Amino acid sequence: MLEHSILNLFEKCVDAREDALLLSKAYFDIHQREKLVSFLKAHSHFRIELEKNSNCLAAWLDSDKKEILGLLKIYKRRCVLECLTKERIEKGKKFLEGNLKEAIRFRAYSYQNVKLGSKDDKISDPGLGNQIQDYKLELERRILTILDAGFRLLRAVEKTETINPFMTKTLSYLTQLIDKLSNFLIFLETTHSFTTLREIEKQLYLFFDQIEAKFLELLKGVVKKEEVIRLYLNKDWNHFDDINEGKALNPLPSSLSNALMAGWRKEIERMVFSADMDLATVLEKQPIEWLEAIYTFLGLTDDCKNKTQYVQAINIFLKKESNLKQTVQELGFSAQRALNFILEANGMCPYEYLINIFGDDIQDGFYWRERPPKSVIGISRARGLVFVGHIKGINNIQKIAFIPCDLRHPLQRIISIPDNNRHLLE
Repeated sequence: MLEHSILNLFEKCVDAREDALLLSKAYFDIHQREKLVSFLKAHSHFRIELEKNSNCLAAWLDSDKKEILGLLKIYKRRCVLECLTKERIEKGKKFLEGNLKEAIRFRAYSYQNVKLGSKDDKISDPGLGNQIQDYKLELERRILTILDAGFRLLRAVEKTETINPFMTKTLSYLTQLIDKLSNFLIFLETTHSFTTLREIEKQLYLFFDQIEAKFLELLKGVVKKEEVIRLYLNKDWNHFDDINEGKALNPLPSSLSNALMAGWRKEIERMVFSADMDLATVLEKQPIEWLEAIYTFLGLTDDCKNKTQYVQAINIFLKKESNLKQTVQELGFSAQRALNFILEANGMCPYEYLINIFGDDIQDGFYWRERPPKSVIGISRARGLVFVGHIKGINNIQKIAFIPCDLRHPLQRIISIPDNNRHLLE
């Protein structure tokens, strides 16, 4: 992991003249890594500061190459541009996209207010400066200790326990806390005064208390608690063993990640359909990660900037019958049969009926673009042809597989399904 931040370089940054700063980040997916790195090495406005394994850090320079406008961090599949104003991050995003085009794809912005200590509060005495550095190192050590302990406990749970719904909710909240705790390492790098360090320390202890409470809550839901604790305390056990970091989408152990992703899917699939809901409306209710996957699997290549553009592009593509026909023809025979089955139910088939015949899609996970669905149902879901949610009946609510109303007749013509078959929901 790169241990550098734009905030390391305050004194060299053109925006470092104000006490209050806005740490602005732009996140990108990397599609052509070699092209990205080659561009940075060749372009006069970038200077490579660090290269280590698959990580790279580059400074974005002004036209005179004297001042740093921002930093670009490159990881395996993602890169992050960091600047100190909203205007500059938007300019940097436009600059990168204009030069790199298909090599990267923008995902999101994030902003954090950063308050610097006053000039009078900064330390000019070398001895006091060393004390501040020691203070920062001690706080960093405490943060890293908590993070490592948390990861070790999660690994111990994974090794001995079957994840249940109660644990999934706790794990999700715990993951958010740990992620926020990691951000404190950045704040420490920006600090020039004891006053600010003391304030950070107070906030840290509040986070420590919250994380400890969540760990205790997690242990309450563990059936094999003694085994988990025994493994956690085993000095001979290396909790970093047998982790394939190249395939990991997040720092959690694989079975815990799967449990969390199943929870996310369940939340999305709580959406309620109506019989006349069209494709655009259904797409609007899908997470951006799934829209990106559908867009990719349909073979679309135009650069979409936001969710609305993804919805529009997918909707336009599938509403053209020649595109829809080609998409269906590229499906496997089993996936076409599943579409047939849903269409025979007038586009709304009880999910249980469908999975009894074709198998469920729970193993397809959440990040479809990184790990393409392999299940019969998942293949069609990843093309925007089938969606999973619920429909309200007279006395109950039922989970269903759903084909949007404006795709049903075109699909019937393509797959040659009669228009008057029985409704399985009746």
